[in-house]
Amino acid sequence: MLTSGRVLWGLGYALLLAFSTASAQSVYTDNFDAGPQLPWSNLRGDWQVVAGEYAAQAPGNTPPTATLLPMELSDFSFELDLLDAADGGLWLRTDPTANSGVLLVVFADRLYWHVISSVGGPYTIYQQASITPSLGAGATRLRVTARGPILRAYLRESATAITTLDLRTVSVPPGLNYLSGCVGLYDNAAPGTRFDNVRLQPGVPIEVMAVGDANTGAVHLFPAGAEGNAEPIATLAGPATGLLDIRGVAMDADMLYVSSGAGQYVKAFALNNLGNVAATRMIRGPTTGLGSVYQFALAHDELYVSSDTGPVSVFGARDDGDVAPRRTITAMTGAYALDQSLGEVFVARHFVDADSIYAYADNASGAAPPLRQLTASGGANLGLASTATELYVSQYLNAKVQVYARNASGAAVPLRTIAGPATGLGANADVALWNDQLYVANTIGQVLVFASGANGDVAPLRVIAGPATGLVAPFALAFGVWTLPDAILADGFE
Repeated sequence: MLTSGRVLWGLGYALLLAFSTASAQSVYTDNFDAGPQLPWSNLRGDWQVVAGEYAAQAPGNTPPTATLLPMELSDFSFELDLLDAADGGLWLRTDPTANSGVLLVVFADRLYWHVISSVGGPYTIYQQASITPSLGAGATRLRVTARGPILRAYLRESATAITTLDLRTVSVPPGLNYLSGCVGLYDNAAPGTRFDNVRLQPGVPIEVMAVGDANTGAVHLFPAGAEGNAEPIATLAGPATGLLDIRGVAMDADMLYVSSGAGQYVKAFALNNLGNVAATRMIRGPTTGLGSVYQFALAHDELYVSSDTGPVSVFGARDDGDVAPRRTITAMTGAYALDQSLGEVFVARHFVDADSIYAYADNASGAAPPLRQLTASGGANLGLASTATELYVSQYLNAKVQVYARNASGAAVPLRTIAGPATGLGANADVALWNDQLYVANTIGQVLVFASGANGDVAPLRVIAGPATGLVAPFALAFGVWTLPDAILADGFE
């Protein structure tokens, strides 16, 4: 078995990877814009690039199609865009002939794991899970992480896995035979699944929480399940960052995004090089229309950005400099809290209209009317988080978190309210959801963690606070998956 994160190249390719505790491993990408850029094997299925997308021209399952990358990996993060998913998927930790390995099969309405010992069998369908919401037509971002015997699949920007495979629970064939191997693509439909924008990063993937501190101008990264006086695993801070008055944070596979009220910007920093470092990109200047930037949302490769003096503006996630937004929601001047999910953007305006929360279609622009308006009166709504059925509202002045039906409008009654001395809430700002738990940035120096269904005057499940945390006034929260060099983390897989 390979050591975690080690990479071996075959088929005539050789590459030396440098590992260090200061940066993550090399990242391999392929957007197929000029044909395949990576050395795909094209074993079975006649894989070709058409219009910048990669697909099998002869899909099938006897034997199953396969195109693999010639690296033997143990721990990694593997992600790509699925276009019109229909019985396609990903090979994971397979042998170089794709006769034995793990296969994640994806349809428009479900996905499941195969653990295959040979093309003709025996094999097991380990787990089947319905996808909610359905993938439907078009592109969907899919990420699979492998860490020891644990494989996880994530959809879109979610930091919570939609399905997990624990190879220790698979006996036929023995799951622990699949701790290293190649990754690749599979398709068994006509017309079939197409693939684009592949990203492969060797290393140890962990789910992390980023906490932006309004007082210290620092962003601390913790394991998502951190508790107590925990030390961050990485910190972005120092004069080279130029950070101050942090009000929002977000993460994707490569970048950590940070917004500032006093600084009136959104900066992007490389996730594999955090510390006292300069930003890779910054959106700032008169053409942007931004005033003080508070919270923002990252979705579909776009940034939905609030501003105290301007409208809600939508930029490309890779925009840089004094650039005009792609579109604006002009009625939402003076916005503060933002959340985007499932085709909608929720906006709380705070000072201008302190009791209202508006829901817009995520492609709204100009003077488009809101889909609905919710009155959540009582105290400076500084944080929003949504699920498929619920909307969480953090109220700064009232030291409450109220939970409404997602589609609530008007003077709706909250489904639940978290408030009272046992909660520890006080001057609470941003909220975020991860793994069926509610995280609250308490600006008195804590991050509080509650069950997502908590109600009433209840104590938190966990409190992250203390001198080792570096937290003074935590204001903004975000979750993501970070891929670490092995030297940083000695892991037990969970």
